[in-house]
Parts: sequence; C-alpha cells; structure tokens
Amino acid sequence: VETRKGFAGIRDATVDLEKSGKELKAKAQDLTRLIDANRTGINGMVAQLNEHGAMIAAVQNIQRAMESQAGSQSAQVEQQMQQALQRTQAQLQEELRVRSEQQLHVDADFVYQHEQVPVRLTETRRIRLREVHYFDHPLFGLLLEIAPFVFDVPLKDLGELPVLPVKVVTR
Repeated sequence: VETRKGFAGIRDATVDLEKSGKELKAKAQDLTRLIDANRTGINGMVAQLNEHGAMIAAVQNIQRAMESQAGSQSAQVEQQMQQALQRTQAQLQEELRVRSEQQLHVDADFVYQHEQVPVRLTETRRIRLREVHYFDHPLFGLLLEIAPFVFDVPLKDLGELPVLPVKVVTR
C-alpha cells in the first residue's frame, strides 16, 4: 500500500513538474516575444533618431547658408539704406526749436521735397524729457526724443552757451 502511495506521489510530482515545465516554457516564450518586440521597437526608435539627426543636420546647413546669404544681403541693404538716407537728407530741411517756459515745448518745422513739391510739417507740442513723440504727415513722419545734455565743463566756464545742432536720424 505504501509503495502504491509512493508511486502515486512520484507520479503526482512528475505531473506537477511537467505542468511547471510547460508553464516555464510558455513564460520563456512570452519573454522572448517581448524581447523581440522591444528590440524591434528600439531599432525603430534608433532609425527615427537617425532620421531626426539627418533632418537636424540639414536644417542647420540650410540655416548656415541663409545666414551667410543674409550677411551679404545685409551689406547690400545697408548700402541701399545709406543711399536712401542721403537722398532723404538732401530732400529734408528741418528747423526744430525747444523752448522752456514752465514746461518744455517743441516747435517743429520740417519741409520735405516730394517729387519737386515742398511738403511742410509744422507743429508745436508740450513735451517731457525722455518721452518719444511721433509727428505724423501722410508722406513722412518724425520721431522725437529730448534728453538732457551734460556738458563736460561747468556752464560758467563756457561763457555764452553754444547753439547745439539738431541731429536728424532716419531709419
């Protein structure tokens, strides 16, 4: 009887081992599939990264080419702006008077030669220091900012105060 029980136990243990072996084999196959899927996914990601790297390199090359082209075009544009500025200054006569009563006032009188016809912008305004003012005309405009002027020497050593020129900056 005990021998039969022993054989039955061995048989049960063998069945259990076979079940465990099949389960382990199934788990190993599942893990192998997972690893293969991950490997495929990783290879796909590496391929995408390589594509992105190539695209980034191409964009950087295009950017460098545009910057070098912009540099040469910038010099041409700067030269054209200088020529336009010289023509504009030749066509512009300005008189700007700043007077101080209780507050600062600006009397602006600009004459612009447009197609051989003088166009005048005359305006008086109350202003504050370091405020930017825009004087508008349909054909041209004027931006004005008045800032304090600091003399390098004391005023008493200057004698009569000099008349300071107006700097007209056009951009």
